[in-house]
Amino acid sequence: LLSIKEDISLIKYIIGQIEALEDLANCLEQAFINSIALGSSNGLYWAWFIELKCIVELVKLIV
Repeated sequence: LLSIKEDISLIKYIIGQIEALEDLANCLEQAFINSIALGSSNGLYWAWFIELKCIVELVKLIV
C-alpha cells in the first residue's frame, strides 16, 4: 500500500502525463490540419489522432 504522500505524487504524475498526451495530440492535430490544407491526404493517420484525442478525454474523465 502507498502512503497518502505517495498517492498524491502518483496522481500528480498521472495528471502530468495526461496533460502531456493532450498537448501532443493537439500539436499533431494542428500539424495534420496544416498538412491537409496544403493538399496532403493523411486520412488513416488523421483518424488515429482523433482516436488518441478521444482516449485522452476519456482518461481525463476517469481520473
